Amino acid sequence: MTPGVSKSLTRSVPAGTKHNIINTGNAPLKLYTLYAPPNHRDGVVHHTRADAEADNEHFDGKTTE
Repeated sequence: MTPGVSKSLTRSVPAGTKHNIINTGNAPLKLYTLYAPPNHRDGVVHHTRADAEADNEHFDGKTTE
């Protein structure tokens, strides 16, 4: 089963679950990823999958909050 996603809908993907979100609509997809506990350095943004895979960064325990 492939669950659909619509405007203002959220999806939760448990850790370790295989997933692949594909935008099949005409409007840009806004995807927000939240991790707990933190897994990335504060302020790190990867604009493409290739950028994310090429970066070997890890959470350093420091936050700006």
